Order: sequence, then C-alpha cells, then structure tokens
Amino acid sequence: MILDPRIAVSGDWHGRLDLAPAVIDAVAAAGIRTLFQLGDLQMLFHGTAQEHERLRQLSAHLELRGVQLFVVPGNHDGYTAINGLPIDDEGIHRFDPRIGFLPRGWRARAATGMTVAALGGANSIDVGTRGRQLFEDSLPNWWSEESITATDLAALGHDPVDFLLAHDAPASRALGGMLERTDHLWDPAGLKYSKQGQRMFHRGFLQVKPRLVVSGHYHLNLDAVESYVGDDGASFESRSVILNKLGLGRANAVVDLEELSVELLEE
Repeated sequence: MILDPRIAVSGDWHGRLDLAPAVIDAVAAAGIRTLFQLGDLQMLFHGTAQEHERLRQLSAHLELRGVQLFVVPGNHDGYTAINGLPIDDEGIHRFDPRIGFLPRGWRARAATGMTVAALGGANSIDVGTRGRQLFEDSLPNWWSEESITATDLAALGHDPVDFLLAHDAPASRALGGMLERTDHLWDPAGLKYSKQGQRMFHRGFLQVKPRLVVSGHYHLNLDAVESYVGDDGASFESRSVILNKLGLGRANAVVDLEELSVELLEE
C-alpha cells in the first residue's frame, strides 16, 4: 500500500459512534483521505447484527466524506470477530471497502518514501474484572489475543521504520512519571500484567527504531522525545505522541509523512 503524504490518526473511540462523524468531517475538511484509529474502537466484539449495523452507519459516513478508516486494534476490541473477517491482499481484515483492521506487523510505504508499520494490542490493566465479566448474552468481554506475542514481533521484523502506528506506547521517562501517579489505584496483579504488555510492545519498538510513534491506550496526552538503544545496539532518537480518548480533547491529529510532523486537529 502507498499512503498519501498526509494521514490522520485518532485515539481511543470506545464506541462513541455519536462523536465519530465529527472526526471524519474534520479529517475530510483537512483534505485527508486516510484515517488510522489507534485501537479500542469498541464497536466490534462478537460480530452481532447490532455491531454490524453500527459499523455500517460508520462506513456510510466515511463513504459520504471520501475517507477510509484503518483500525489498529487495542485491548477493548473483539479479536474473535476481527479475526473472522475476510483478509485482503494487504493482509488487512476487511469489514467492507471503507473499514479495515490492521494485523500486527503490517507495513506500508508513503508516497514520500517514508516507511510505516503497525503494532496493535496491549494488556488490560483491568483484566481482573474484565476477565470475569460477560456481555448480556453471556459472551466474553476479554480476549487473550490482546497481548502482543513473540510471533507478532517476528511479523513486525527488524527492518527500521520511520513511523509506527500503535495502541500501546514505548516506555519513557515522561510516560513513566505520569503513570506512577495513578499506579496505586490499580490492582497489583492487573498493573503487573499491563506492564508486561508494555514491555512486549517496547521490544517491538526497539526492533524497528521508529523516528515517530503515535499511540492511544492511556487516555492522556504526551509528546516527548527521548533517546534509546535499539536491539541491534545502535542508538536512536524517537518522538512518542500519545493521543487522548475521544471526547476528552486532543484526540485527533494529522501526520505529515514527509516531515514526520504532527498537528492536532481542532475539536
């Protein structure tokens, strides 16, 4: 796939179909045709008729505005239903021509020559409760496939990329300092599980050494540049941008794939 020089990215939607049209409108108004939603779309769990109807409504608005949506699945998305969707030639799980779900390790190139990859997934910090909860129809509310595996990291590979689309985020001093302030609010087992997931994501991050990574998941805003040492021993500098949850502000941005700049969209 060849991406346009400018794309849009959006943080967690958590089922907010009421707010999604405004995001799509803003993306179209900016002259952008491709929107990457960075996980916890929370509109497809079990492939029910109701879920499909919600996605058809979303797809109709995408069609109206001439925008295509790609989802980087997170930890509040239904992997049973996603994995059951048809797979196109790019390895993308397709709900329809307007909505696709990206597999871990997916890669593309921009018209500018920049390389782009996707690594979704994250470990739910609330696994202790979500792992026991059921939907009203007695279907599960948690999927073990949320966790990034060694197979996923092998699919991602070690060839460097310029831009990484993600749900989780790399470990950093900036993010660590923000999270430490709320660690005491969580169950210790869930906190441990969550951090294990981030370590797996960080391994993938160090494999591909992106100059820019944009994430969701944490329901906060962060924009930080830090230095790292890749798994090949080479030092690199990376900018980590975390977008907020939809409805909380600063959840949507435009990425210029020539300059690797990030510009927040008006909400």
